Amino acid sequence: MIEVLGEIVCFATAFVSFVYGTLLGLFSGERVYYKRKHRINSKILKGSYPLCFALFSFGFVIINRYFFKENITILLAAFGSSLVLSQAVIFYSVTRSNNREGKIHD
Repeated sequence: MIEVLGEIVCFATAFVSFVYGTLLGLFSGERVYYKRKHRINSKILKGSYPLCFALFSFGFVIINRYFFKENITILLAAFGSSLVLSQAVIFYSVTRSNNREGKIHD
């Protein structure tokens, strides 16, 4: 019973880590839109990208622990997956804000 409760807590922690990482990535792109209308402010993205990467990698370490046995494999898979996911989320948020900017001015 205690093991099941521990697995539920780990799953909830990974889920919350993914949600917060996604929200941080999306809102950093929104802040880029509201701060600068015509060019991307790189300081906002430089500040939010490492935190987004850390949140995603924390969640992926928890998830990959169930699929892999070796620690180095778990860390490499988690860092690779979080790198790709954080890039995709931040790229999506910036392009979404840029597209919205074009629709407003038309």
